[in-house]
Amino acid sequence: MHTIEIINTIIFIYVILKLITVCSAHRAADYIRSGFTLIFGMFFMYFSHVAQHKFNDSVIGKLHTMYHHNPKCKHEWYAKIIEFINNLQLLIFILFNNVIKQITHIEIFSNYVLFALTFYYIWTHFIEFHYFPSCVHNQHHAFDNEENHNHSLEIQNYGPHIIDMLFNTHHACNDANVYVVEPVELVNMYAMYYATRLIYKIKK
Repeated sequence: MHTIEIINTIIFIYVILKLITVCSAHRAADYIRSGFTLIFGMFFMYFSHVAQHKFNDSVIGKLHTMYHHNPKCKHEWYAKIIEFINNLQLLIFILFNNVIKQITHIEIFSNYVLFALTFYYIWTHFIEFHYFPSCVHNQHHAFDNEENHNHSLEIQNYGPHIIDMLFNTHHACNDANVYVVEPVELVNMYAMYYATRLIYKIKK
């Protein structure tokens, strides 16, 4: 990772911790739930993405690889809409969480964190990577093809970066554009922070 990426990772952790603190009402159970949700959410995003490539003949796999990884149509408006919807997967757990809470009065996940991670992921995918092309993202799309062949063993950079590094699927590269993208990611972090507070009407 570049030094600036390491700095941004530290800032990301700070912003998330600040958001959790604001949302927690200073209850130990809320801190634990938020921490669990953060870890769960990051692992879910990674393994969900990996599964879509490894099982790209499945319905959800095809929705991702047949459109988003097909150079013939990935820039078409319908491919972008399909991928946008695909990126909302974490929000399903907000619905699940609310249903379980209604039935059992037990809250498993932190809805704030689920929303924040979704916002962060969509910003990264649809703004940073589309308008500020990244070597890291380009490497993930290196095996794009119209035949939808499975190159899951070669594909890297599923995201998030930290989980990629944990499972040795992070391909770092010297890309001068990182110095443009990373400051944009800082804007993403704070947009995520204030959007979450706005949606959930947190006034602290």
